[in-house]
Amino acid sequence: MTDRWKAAFPDRIIPSLEFELGAKDAMSPSDLRTALSSGKYRAFGEVSNQYQGFDPSDPSFDPYLAVVEELDVPMSIHLGTGPPGAPYSAFRDYCAWLHSPLTIEEALIRHPKLRVSLMHAGWPMLDDLLAVMWTHPQVYVDVGIISYALPRAGFHDYLRRIVEAGSASA
Repeated sequence: MTDRWKAAFPDRIIPSLEFELGAKDAMSPSDLRTALSSGKYRAFGEVSNQYQGFDPSDPSFDPYLAVVEELDVPMSIHLGTGPPGAPYSAFRDYCAWLHSPLTIEEALIRHPKLRVSLMHAGWPMLDDLLAVMWTHPQVYVDVGIISYALPRAGFHDYLRRIVEAGSASA
């Protein structure tokens, strides 16, 4: 599908490589390097390790972060809400504590040149998000599903608090 979108809108579509640590078909760090070096992909994400029960600072994810950092490819990682009742359905290793943006902090310190977008803005862990964004200026957010899955007032309040904390760039 991405190839069709890219062909139809070459100036609007930025191809990104989806990844999930621990998935049966997860590529190796070497395969990641090859895929990102090919020029076909310009970003790494959605990285959805959370669905397999891995936090972003897990040592087994470190070789992938090293590749992304070295190649200066931006990464978009799932941190935040998943489906309600996730561990009782298809995602048995999914845990709420993995919503916290604080889980990426050790990885950011080990890989200071990473450019990271935290998907779903780490909802509902706003205080954790603000602390990480204050401490690590290379971190951005994506509001994705929370922009339409949350009640409008709740989403606007969450976004307003991010902006008022000084986390919005002009």
